Amino acid sequence: GDILAWVAKSNDALAKAHISVKTDVEGHNYYSGHIKLNFTLSREENDWFDLYGIVEFEGFKIPFIRFKNNILRNMREYSLPDGRIAILPDEWFEKYRPIMAFAQAEGDAMRLKKYHAPLAEEALIDGGHSVDIKFKDFYRADKGLTFDAPEGLNALLRPYQHNGYSWMRTLSEFNVGGCLADDMGLGKTVQVIALLQNIYGNGNGNHVVVSQPVDEAAADVSKSQLSLFEGEIVQPMAIEEKVRKRPTLIVMPPSLIYNWENELHKFAPNIKVFKYVSAFRSKLIKPLYTSQVILTTYGVVRNDLDILGKIDFEYVVLDESQLIKNPDSQSYKAVKQLNSRHKLTLTGTPVENSLIDLWSQLSFTNPGLLGGYEMFRREFVLPIEKRNDEMARKRLKSLINPFILRRTKEQVAKDLPPLTERVFYTEMTERQAELYEREKSHYRNVILQNIEKEGVEKSKMVIFQGLMKLRLIANHPQLTNLDKLDDKEIIEEHTHAGSGKFNEVIRLLETLKKENHKVLIFSQFVKHLNLFKEWFEHHKIPYSYLIGNTTNRKEVITEFEENADTKFFLISLKAGGVGLNLTAADYVFMLDPWWNPAVEAQAINRAHRIGQTKNVIAYKFICKNTIEEKILALQQRKWALAEDFISNNNPLSSLSTQEIADLFA
Repeated sequence: GDILAWVAKSNDALAKAHISVKTDVEGHNYYSGHIKLNFTLSREENDWFDLYGIVEFEGFKIPFIRFKNNILRNMREYSLPDGRIAILPDEWFEKYRPIMAFAQAEGDAMRLKKYHAPLAEEALIDGGHSVDIKFKDFYRADKGLTFDAPEGLNALLRPYQHNGYSWMRTLSEFNVGGCLADDMGLGKTVQVIALLQNIYGNGNGNHVVVSQPVDEAAADVSKSQLSLFEGEIVQPMAIEEKVRKRPTLIVMPPSLIYNWENELHKFAPNIKVFKYVSAFRSKLIKPLYTSQVILTTYGVVRNDLDILGKIDFEYVVLDESQLIKNPDSQSYKAVKQLNSRHKLTLTGTPVENSLIDLWSQLSFTNPGLLGGYEMFRREFVLPIEKRNDEMARKRLKSLINPFILRRTKEQVAKDLPPLTERVFYTEMTERQAELYEREKSHYRNVILQNIEKEGVEKSKMVIFQGLMKLRLIANHPQLTNLDKLDDKEIIEEHTHAGSGKFNEVIRLLETLKKENHKVLIFSQFVKHLNLFKEWFEHHKIPYSYLIGNTTNRKEVITEFEENADTKFFLISLKAGGVGLNLTAADYVFMLDPWWNPAVEAQAINRAHRIGQTKNVIAYKFICKNTIEEKILALQQRKWALAEDFISNNNPLSSLSTQEIADLFA
């Protein structure tokens, strides 16, 4: 084969030298003439383009698409119409394999998605061919055009956040989707909110006609229903006739609903937000059509696809999009059926286990970009994961690079302040909420009766007991004697173990572990730390552990600071409040808030110290609708009171009876 290929290339030189070549070999007649390949761009639409390739043999012209099977299967022999066997040029198999992998036959042309313009351009220009494909301008834009921050956004975007916003605007301009894959804590949410503010907050964006009418039953419900957003009576109307901006749907795990709602209210207060999550949501169809941003969960999308699938959205945004990494999952199949003009995914870990994770997410944002599932496995997963094929790796990177924006914390360090503090709200599980409400009612009655009889001063002990019990339940019911789950159930079934906070902290720690960060985890309660200790041990995750009775403090600290595999350090307030200098960590988790701001700052400063070269991000976990949220609000209103309140000398002296009652309301 190699000899015949050389003969075909050297045909003219051999003829001049009067050298004739015998092409009959073992009963087969081989073609030894010229092989010439030419391409033209025969048609181009918004989402695809057709390349017409023609291969010229002496006496024959054959469309290039007919060689697809040969190129993908590395078959160099091709039978010509006259029975001779042509040996296809070696370079075809390297240069044109990427095009053939994605090309679909359209008559005698090769139809390619617009995403594959760089593959076509690279192969064809290298071969001396010139093909002008409009969409290649998107690739030349690199990581985006530049857009001014939207008016009315209540946030000053850091430079990398502004770049992220401009990148998403660029995707929109070229009508493609993308994955924002910044490290945890870098503000993926606020970058998306800036995009939403541009669409809904200042009159920009496209106006369209909503194509689906409201369900009649829902219209009946709405006849006398107060608008959730405008405080006015909603009159029944033919909503499909109303010209307006399409809504955006943001899909997320249930635990993130409140955090999204809170950040939207803080950064873009004029955007109309609707939470489509309640048990009675089937009677609230109309706000799906009259709102601007709809927050919902993967579970709701799966269950309500008959409703959500009828709506034309401006954007569908998937938060924690690694949840659709399995293309066989119901979540993946459901979100694929949503209709929207634009699609975005948000994740700190776009690839957790395999490149298949990437395929499922990008096939949502950009269908066809990575081809079909089997083709992707054959062309990329097996060569890269099994054979470490550098060419396949390079080809995949060039394909996906424009559609994924990933910044690590280290890469954007110059844009970050030395310390960033965030409040992360968690929800109670159903069982946890029942226990909490029961204990709250009990202590409220006992405390108010006690105050009435004895006064506030003599009721301090029972008030303190009530506050402590509610704080423990907010962390995890297992920390009290009210919850009878055994340790094995806690460890193995943490998603059902009775604590929304525990589940969220574990989820975030798993993300940070994949992102290769180190985390200090503080709690006032040793038994709270022990729940995480047991979980780490069960899952064979290395950790360090420091509490009041730890005797080998120096060894424990050295292990965390110097061992790259030890990502997590569990520390009690009593043991870790002073005398620690832990500059290896760049994230701090405050599992249960300490109401004295000075104590909290002291704990955070274990990582944010002189000698720290990393930027530190601190998360304060607050359980929604519990004592934690109420005392946080109290702390923010009355700093002096907060310090007095937590003081062991006189913790309750500044609280009125009404303020105490409010804590247990």
